Amino acid sequence: MTSPPDDSSVPAEVRAGIEDDPWRRALGLEYLALSRGFCRLRLTLQPRMVNFQGHPHGGVIFSLADVAFGAACNSHGEPAVAAT
Repeated sequence: MTSPPDDSSVPAEVRAGIEDDPWRRALGLEYLALSRGFCRLRLTLQPRMVNFQGHPHGGVIFSLADVAFGAACNSHGEPAVAAT
């Protein structure tokens, strides 16, 4: 699957808010694409992000999905949470 290109249909102030997410920054997630209804991120796994077996911690994987989902849902400019 290829990412749709970033586009200007995401309002600049919304894009800035999405990109400024403190949890995203704490995890070191990088935006690869952000357009209306779509987000693709990159995570570079760090040693602190693995469980006792050396595999990616489930909480890190869930956080990656949650940040992407939140960015895609809010890219339309209307406030959204998982319940909506």
